[in-house]
Amino acid sequence: MVPPEVLSELAPYVRLAEKLGRLAVQLVAGGDGIEAVKVVYNTARSPDDLDTRLLRAMITKGIIEPISDTFINLVNADLIGKQRGLRISEVKAFSESSSDYPVDNSRAPSRHDRAGGQHPSKYNVNVSFLSVGRTGRGKKGIMAIGVDEEPNKESLEEIGHVQAIEESVFLKL
Repeated sequence: MVPPEVLSELAPYVRLAEKLGRLAVQLVAGGDGIEAVKVVYNTARSPDDLDTRLLRAMITKGIIEPISDTFINLVNADLIGKQRGLRISEVKAFSESSSDYPVDNSRAPSRHDRAGGQHPSKYNVNVSFLSVGRTGRGKKGIMAIGVDEEPNKESLEEIGHVQAIEESVFLKL
């Protein structure tokens, strides 16, 4: 049983943990490819005072449920993960701030919420969010684009042919 005070503190991260597990399965094209997962928790509290059982269970749920008929919960997560050969290592680190990369030179343009933004979209895709990150200045970057509806195959293929894009993957969370 998870104490109520721990549950309320972890509540915002429970669904995220499951989605990250589902994301991992899709990135390796099926859960059979996942043998080990390393989870790093950055916390402003003492790392020894952080109960992560619930989050670990939700990560396991996200990894196993999409590829099996097994229902995962807090009670059976560790056992089922172990039976399937899944190893989850956890690192708990103290962090006074939540960001390793300070924001600099940023600009937030506004736009109308409709497919194609200012221009008609050939595939009628409406972007709901866009997030860009990088490992460091001048290094390789990554972009996540959220859309309102699942794009069709043709639009995904066209994105994959854009010269500046090395790899594109559609992930359904």
